[in-house]
Amino acid sequence: MTHVPRILVVDSDPLARFTVRRALVEHGCEVAEANDVVTAERVLAEPVRVFDVVLLDYETPDSDDLSLMTRLRALPPASRVVVMTSYATSQMLADAARLGVSSVLHKPIDLDELCRLVTSC
Repeated sequence: MTHVPRILVVDSDPLARFTVRRALVEHGCEVAEANDVVTAERVLAEPVRVFDVVLLDYETPDSDDLSLMTRLRALPPASRVVVMTSYATSQMLADAARLGVSSVLHKPIDLDELCRLVTSC
């Protein structure tokens, strides 16, 4: 039996979540969504919800940094985290690397690249 990648998409933009979800589902992934960091933390804390990859928008209404990363690392098992952003600065990229972010994707997202990235887990 093949592994079905489980992905959590965290983005405040409903159209972005819909577009990413549709592309990932078409590539055989199981996808959950959160529109903010608080909701994402709640979903990630559920013991029955284990995700292979968390796609995290760098700027959500309740966070404009990588603070979720620290809390993610405290939750077993650790998911790969891919940050999506329109505002990649050298400092943000350095912080992301230091916190263990797997990849940073620049918006607008190349859906083919995204699907290759998350289905390789």
